[in-house]
Amino acid sequence: MSGDPAPGQTNSRYSLDPVQGRFVWWLADHKLSHSPRLSTSTASTAYDGSNTTAFLEFAWLDATTLDVFHTEVPTAWRGRGFGRSLVLSGLPALAELQPQTVVLSCSYLQHLDASGALEALKPNLPYHLKRPV
Repeated sequence: MSGDPAPGQTNSRYSLDPVQGRFVWWLADHKLSHSPRLSTSTASTAYDGSNTTAFLEFAWLDATTLDVFHTEVPTAWRGRGFGRSLVLSGLPALAELQPQTVVLSCSYLQHLDASGALEALKPNLPYHLKRPV
């Protein structure tokens, strides 16, 4: 992503922290009644329970394979499309870590994949998405 920070740094849209294994997406400027838009605020990279961030959690399974095992959207923001937007923003951002494969262990990611919601994204990802065996 041109103009985005290096891994572990933060910009106004998200933070990708390979050490903590988190992709954090800022919700602070989103409105509950509107579709998501990119945040223009900055925030701490730590999830502090303040209901202003949503995140994907991931871990390296080996030198080339990332496992995305958890998706979190604060309760007040659920059911409004923020989880889907988080995934559609987060999966491309993981390319910064240069995995060859990303395993979709999270049940919500598996649901999106089975529903076809990730199909348009797949051709543009520089890695292979797969479900756990």
